[in-house]
Amino acid sequence: MAILLASRAYADDPVVRSVEVEARLQDDALRGVVRFEVTSDGDPLRVWLYSDRNAVVPSAMDQRSSRWIFPRERDLALTRARVSVDGVAREVELRHGAVGASRGRDFAGSDLDVPLSAGAHHVEVHFAYRLPERFGRLGRVGDRLTLTGPWYPLALRGDAPVDDVQHRVDLRYASTRTAVAPGERGAVLARGHLRRHRVGTFVPVALAPRWHRTLRDLPHGHSLVVLSEHALSEPPGPDARGIFALRDLNEIYVLEQLERVASDVAETLALVEEAGCAAIEPSSFVVVLAPSRTELAANAPGLVLVSDRAFEILPHEVARGFHDRAIRRALFRDALSRCAASMAEPAADRAWALDVRAALLTDLDEHRRSGRARTARELLGWAGFHPAIDQLLYAPQTAFPDVYFAGSAEPDAFRDDPTHAR
Repeated sequence: MAILLASRAYADDPVVRSVEVEARLQDDALRGVVRFEVTSDGDPLRVWLYSDRNAVVPSAMDQRSSRWIFPRERDLALTRARVSVDGVAREVELRHGAVGASRGRDFAGSDLDVPLSAGAHHVEVHFAYRLPERFGRLGRVGDRLTLTGPWYPLALRGDAPVDDVQHRVDLRYASTRTAVAPGERGAVLARGHLRRHRVGTFVPVALAPRWHRTLRDLPHGHSLVVLSEHALSEPPGPDARGIFALRDLNEIYVLEQLERVASDVAETLALVEEAGCAAIEPSSFVVVLAPSRTELAANAPGLVLVSDRAFEILPHEVARGFHDRAIRRALFRDALSRCAASMAEPAADRAWALDVRAALLTDLDEHRRSGRARTARELLGWAGFHPAIDQLLYAPQTAFPDVYFAGSAEPDAFRDDPTHAR
């Protein structure tokens, strides 16, 4: 198996000391500026514009899958950017690969190379684009706006976004909208104006006229927070009697299903921790029901994104299991990401390493729930392979249309997940 590495050494890239984002969202138009404080040895600062992928039609789209991307007609949106260094405007050009190439514009968007002399610099990248009517990470569907991909320019280290610097984000929008973003524990909701300080690759945001927040306690100190545009139906409680105890056969109890799946994840994490394989502190899984048709379950920093079409399938255990597995995997990845900073892999390798570990935990969870493993020793006994093999495995995130037909290398044709876009 061949592994392609970035052509530049990580040490060649400027050191990014801080990131400050100031943006305003008016209707569907987003304008803002990202301010980087950097120190360079004379090498350029490389900046990633993920949003520019919306300027072209996805090469993987065909007549059948077009409805998974665009709710109605094709809607494309170009990203514009201008740069200044220490207050002086610099001429820079967007660089991107051909549509359909491995680093094509439809996957990776565009890059900027900002020339720098040796020393400390203040770099500003002004950006502007329109949120297209589009499902997925950056778009609008009805009254909902999603900024759950890198919605502002990101500095690169090697070939991955810098992930160990605090992002100070200030986003203003209409007072009729409420934003949800990851908090220290749980979710932060803000109406009209969002301020967040967070260490990571970027700060994801989802906006709607209102959010319904539901909290559920899980085993072993974990909890589940579910955010949805509308109140989620719940089955009759244990005290219901007579006709009020009957379940509505036409209703999909999404909250009940998410709680069941998250409880399984919490049980498996407890066994893994008991075995000494990982130290994952109990915390909240923040699940946002998002308008996605290509990702059934996915991750953004501090959030688990679940399609608002989850569990809309034949209510049979086998069929439901496909959705269960994809959501469990995203929950495991979220839990593992909380200790990503302590991972031995370089920053550029952490994304695929998290994928590998999440896939392994998903398999271990299947093993536990099947009844073949009740203790930590039984659970992990079959997985004692050599660590070198673990470094070679690659398991990308499950994509929505492929979730029923996934092999060992699960396809992700549209590569909406920013960790797979480049």
